[in-house]
Amino acid sequence: MRLLLDTNVLIDLEAAPAALSDLRAVCGHLELLITPVQVAEDRDGTIPALDLPLLVVPPVAGIPHDDPAAADLVLVLAARREAAVVVTSDRELAESARADGLTAWSFDELAAHVRGLRQG
Repeated sequence: MRLLLDTNVLIDLEAAPAALSDLRAVCGHLELLITPVQVAEDRDGTIPALDLPLLVVPPVAGIPHDDPAAADLVLVLAARREAAVVVTSDRELAESARADGLTAWSFDELAAHVRGLRQG
């Protein structure tokens, strides 16, 4: 399963050691994706601190990879292109993704899925 993680979920993971530990334990069963916009925005080092095998998807054509204003659009377009579930704590972004025909999960839904995988 491919999961495209929004920045707010990365921050939530940093603040939830049990969920982060669970995700680390099962990440071999998942592809964890982020966008180039998120990499450009990560000035405080959240991404490397998580110590997760995050794959950076290719840039979305026609949208600057360093434009924070385009982050949500890039996330939805990349999720569609990559056939990935959008994982976000942003209700508006989740609704936008669903309206575009994508599956969207909250942080809690991600945590529950990961716990289920870990418990087997």
